[in-house]
Amino acid sequence: MLANRLITLVTLTLLLLAHGCGQHETEEARALKREPIPNFTDISDVKEKKQTFFEFLYPMVVLANQEIQQERDILQALIAMPADLTEEEEVWVFDRCLYYKAPCDEDAPSKQAAQLLLNRLGSVPPSLALAQAANESAWGTSRFAQDGNNYFGQWCYSDGCGLIPANRSDDASHEVRVFEHPLDSVRSYVHNINTSPAYKPLRNLRLEARNADQPRLGYNLAPGLVRYSERREAYVEEIQHMIRANNLEKYDQRSMADPHQVTSNDNP
Repeated sequence: MLANRLITLVTLTLLLLAHGCGQHETEEARALKREPIPNFTDISDVKEKKQTFFEFLYPMVVLANQEIQQERDILQALIAMPADLTEEEEVWVFDRCLYYKAPCDEDAPSKQAAQLLLNRLGSVPPSLALAQAANESAWGTSRFAQDGNNYFGQWCYSDGCGLIPANRSDDASHEVRVFEHPLDSVRSYVHNINTSPAYKPLRNLRLEARNADQPRLGYNLAPGLVRYSERREAYVEEIQHMIRANNLEKYDQRSMADPHQVTSNDNP
C-alpha cells in the first residue's frame, strides 16, 4: 500500500507541475504547439477545409481530455486508499475543488470532496467539441480564431483581456478572450464545460451515462448545452445536425478505442 501511495503522490506532484501552460508543458503539448496553424480562409474546397479543421483540432481535444482523465485517475486512487488522506493529498483535492469551482465542504471528509469532484469532472466527446468549434469559429475563419486563437467564443471581462466584438453594445464590457495557441482555447473550453453552472445539465447527462456504463457520445450530451447560446434549443439542434452531417461520431469511437492517441491521421 505504501508503494501505491508513493506512486500516487509522485503522479500528483508531476500533474501539478504539468497542469497549464509554460515551461511545464508535456512533450505532447509542445509537439502540438509546434505544428503550423492552417490558414482555413485559403482553403476553398469545402470538403478539404472541413477535414483539415477536424484533423487539426482533434489531437488537442484528445490531449485536453487526457489531462482531465489524469486527474480522475488520481481522485479514484485517493478515494480507494484504505487510510485517511495525508495533508498533502487533502491540499491537492481542495485546490482542485477551487480550480473546478466544485462546492466542496472543507469541514467534510476529504474523500467526500474527492468523490464530489470525481462526479463533476469528465472528458468532452470529440464530436461535440469539434462541432462547437466549427460553429463558433466559422470553420476557423472568424476574426477571433485567426487573431485570438479562440475557437469556442469564450468571453473575458477585464479590460484588454481579448478582442472587442464589432457589434458589442455600448453598455457591455465583455471581450473575446485571446489565447496563445488553439490548444489553450480547447483546454479552456473543456474547463468551462466542467465548471460553469450553465453546463450542469451536460455534466448530469454525462454522469448518468457513465453510471449506466454507456458511451458518452456528443450527440447525446448536446442537449446539456442549451445555455451555451442565446439561441438555446435551436443551437443544440444545429450542433447535433453538424455532428451527424459531418460524421463526427467517428471521432468519439476513435477516442474510445485509443484514448491515448494524441495524433490524427484519419482519412475521409
